[in-house]
Amino acid sequence: MSKQKRGMFRRLLDAGRKMMGAPVTRHYPDPMIRSPEQQRRKKRTGGSGSRRFAVEAIKRWRYPKCEPGTIAFHDKCVLYYGRRKADQFARDYQHKDHLGNHDRRDRIPTEANFAAMTPWAWREA
Repeated sequence: MSKQKRGMFRRLLDAGRKMMGAPVTRHYPDPMIRSPEQQRRKKRTGGSGSRRFAVEAIKRWRYPKCEPGTIAFHDKCVLYYGRRKADQFARDYQHKDHLGNHDRRDRIPTEANFAAMTPWAWREA
């Protein structure tokens, strides 16, 4: 079955499950490429929570450190390699052999790897 047909089949099943009140499967697409400022932007709601919004904006101002094992590093891997490859990097980072040693850390991309390539969404097909 082609990918397109699998998607249509999944949507048909989900529609039936939703009508019966059962949980439906979720598909999370690759994130949109935006600047960190745009990612941090939050929709303002009314005037009642304006003080809270200002406090949260101050807390969220700095982007977290981009080190392997953090969500920022995972986001960067998704941007450059796509979601499936980023998930594989996360599994490789956590993997241990039978003695408990981390044995796949050499497979994790470094800053040099990121500098040598362009993000996957910016490449010409």
